[in-house]
Amino acid sequence: MNRELLEDSVDVLKHIRTELQGSVENSVIVELNKVIQDLEEAQRSGIDTAIKALEILLILGQLVERIPEIAKVIDSLVSMLK
Repeated sequence: MNRELLEDSVDVLKHIRTELQGSVENSVIVELNKVIQDLEEAQRSGIDTAIKALEILLILGQLVERIPEIAKVIDSLVSMLK
């Protein structure tokens, strides 16, 4: 995976974590922290192919399901595209 994409993903997730703190269940923040840690470890290891873009999207999809408000917005957008 492109190193910049990995770096951008970590930055965005950190921003999301900051915005969500105090407004979602603690388990969501714990899960988000785990994802951030995994991505940062991939950065440190220097193995760009260790985590593929699809894997990140799957992880983010699981995380979004834990945040009902975001999931509702995404569902609405998807239904508009059909």
